[in-house]
Amino acid sequence: MRSNRPWMVQTVEQYLFIYDCVLEWAQCRDTFIPSIDFVKRANMSDVAERRQKELKAIETLIPSMAELRQTKGKAENNKEKNRSEEILPQDGARVILQREDTENNYINASFMDGFIKPNEFITTQIPFKSTKQDFWEMVYEYDITTIVLLDDGTESQDDIPYWPERSEDLAYGSIRIHFEVEENEEFFVKRTFTIHHEEDKDEVQCVFHYHLSQLPSMQGSLTLLDPVCEVLKEIGAGKTKALDDGLTCIQCLDGAKVTGVFVACKICIDQMELENGTDVFQAVKSLRKVQPKMVDNERQYNLIFRILERFIEKKGSEEVQYANYRKTSTCAE
Repeated sequence: MRSNRPWMVQTVEQYLFIYDCVLEWAQCRDTFIPSIDFVKRANMSDVAERRQKELKAIETLIPSMAELRQTKGKAENNKEKNRSEEILPQDGARVILQREDTENNYINASFMDGFIKPNEFITTQIPFKSTKQDFWEMVYEYDITTIVLLDDGTESQDDIPYWPERSEDLAYGSIRIHFEVEENEEFFVKRTFTIHHEEDKDEVQCVFHYHLSQLPSMQGSLTLLDPVCEVLKEIGAGKTKALDDGLTCIQCLDGAKVTGVFVACKICIDQMELENGTDVFQAVKSLRKVQPKMVDNERQYNLIFRILERFIEKKGSEEVQYANYRKTSTCAE
């Protein structure tokens, strides 16, 4: 190939990438699943073996924890800002607070690519009382317009709420957060906040906060996954045009376990909307390259498929109901 095209494959990284692609194909073949076949494929007899192979392939293809550069997260002055010493942001993907003091610009948060655009998500842990200011500075500085909190309150009760209560204002440094409204939906609580800088009160940022306290599980029937499906649907369809450019922050207690499952589902759902199918393997692999502790076991990997299966079933049922409604309305006219 190089004899005819001497500028092809010029670096070691490109050469290794070819090996990775061949290895991935040899281990997993085509992992894309058309939406129309998703439920059927989820119930095939070899599904457990196939998913085990995929997860093992991801372990082979992504860098190990020892190979990651996490110097800021491991720094002595930042250790108390981490809930887990194993879940730290990579230096190249971490969110940097915009402070003059570069020694104090750390927050345990990472940028994650979505299916639609790069750096679509910021993933982070629930803030400690001592890091609430860091969190709200991040929300303001990076124009976060949607926050999804995945937490049942069993382990985080000392640090929640980190937001203002009804008709209350909170001040963190130069950032002011005002509570606007709270809506109790069937499966989650939706809060709306406005944020502004004390020196620029006319520049107001609107933030939607979705609090899901019923976390997804492999136990029980698929209908028990309706809460997480509703939040996935809401943040996909609920953004107004004015908020389309804002980032989405996904957080759980440690910023990785439940968060990784949720972000993978969101990536796959966006892919389904555009390509009528999805690739869970590739979605998880992209997350694990940034945070290896996301979706790092079979239970979490299977849970993604389970949530997507229920999401597809619900969407199909809603489309049938809408079609019947339109048909009935037309006949009545």
